[in-house]
Amino acid sequence: MIEATHVALAQAGVTASDVRWLIPHQANRRIIDAAAKQLNMPSERVIVNIDRYGNTSAASIPIALSERSPKASSKTGDVILFVGFGAGLSWGAVAWRWSANGHRRGVMRVGVIFPGQGSQTVGMASTSRAPSLMPPAVLPRRKSLLGYDVLALCERRPR
Repeated sequence: MIEATHVALAQAGVTASDVRWLIPHQANRRIIDAAAKQLNMPSERVIVNIDRYGNTSAASIPIALSERSPKASSKTGDVILFVGFGAGLSWGAVAWRWSANGHRRGVMRVGVIFPGQGSQTVGMASTSRAPSLMPPAVLPRRKSLLGYDVLALCERRPR
C-alpha cells in the first residue's frame, strides 16, 4: 500500500501532507493503522468502516467513500487518496482531486472500478443469503446509482 501510494502521489504532483482523506482498502485495522502511520496521516483523516462491515473486499473503498460522515465531507480541491490491494498479488492507488462540479451538465463523470480478486461470476449470489452479502446502506442506492440492479445480475444463473 505504501509503495503504490508514493507512486500515485508522485505522479499526481502532491505529497502525503496534501492528502485531505485517506480511504484505504478495509482488509484489517492493523494494516490500515500501519499504513496511516507510515504516511504520517492523522487518524482523523483516515476513513475506516471495517469495524462495521469487516473486509468487504473490492467494495470496501467505494462503500467507505459513499458513507463518509458529514465531518468527513470534501471541498473542491481536496486530495483524496484511494489505495487497495488484493491477496498480495494486485495493488493500486489513486490520488483524486475532489470537484463539486461533477453533477453539472456537460461535465464528465468518472467511475472507478475495483474488480476484486477475480472470483466473481454470474449467479454467485443466487442463494437465500445473498442480500446479507451487501451492507444494508448500499441496497437502496445501488440501482439508482448504477442504472441497473447489481444483486439481480449476481442472482442470474449462468447459461
